[in-house]
Amino acid sequence: MLCLLASLTTADDSYLASIGNHRSTIDAEFRDVETSPLPDADIETFTGLSYFPIDPSLRVPAEFQPAEDTATFRMPSFDDKFIDFAQYGHLSYVRDGVEVRLTLFQRMDIGDLGKTFALIPFRDGTNGATTYSGGRYIELTLPLSDSPVVDFNLASNPYCAYDDGFSCPIPPKENWLDFPIPAGEKAYH
Repeated sequence: MLCLLASLTTADDSYLASIGNHRSTIDAEFRDVETSPLPDADIETFTGLSYFPIDPSLRVPAEFQPAEDTATFRMPSFDDKFIDFAQYGHLSYVRDGVEVRLTLFQRMDIGDLGKTFALIPFRDGTNGATTYSGGRYIELTLPLSDSPVVDFNLASNPYCAYDDGFSCPIPPKENWLDFPIPAGEKAYH
């Protein structure tokens, strides 16, 4: 496990480049009127999102456990609506000697697209200070690898942080972390 952790936290050029490319792709999508979640008036002046510096130590190996109950349920959203989700499973890792467990969800109301990714909606100690007050998300491509990784450097704001016209799920209390995660997207101003 220590060798795996050391290899995951090494700031090698390919990892830094992959996060840089990911951020460039997201910024390009935000500048494009066809794909941007921003209101039209903001697209014209958009220069890029604000991100924390890349921290390879916040790319953590995890253990996956499939969900026992995969029944569809209605997760509340920030706009007082509900979105159909199902639990996909749990990822757990150890931080400072304490197990951290995050629940992954699949969106059930978007057909086959919902089968291609799992969502980790989470809150942490940065919300309302340096990040969006409602929480952030990490999307994982499915199927998961045999050695899944939770990469907080890929944490993003929900689209409702940019425009009230989007319906975004509220991170459930089981994914509220009592420590800060200074990684990924910062609050949008």
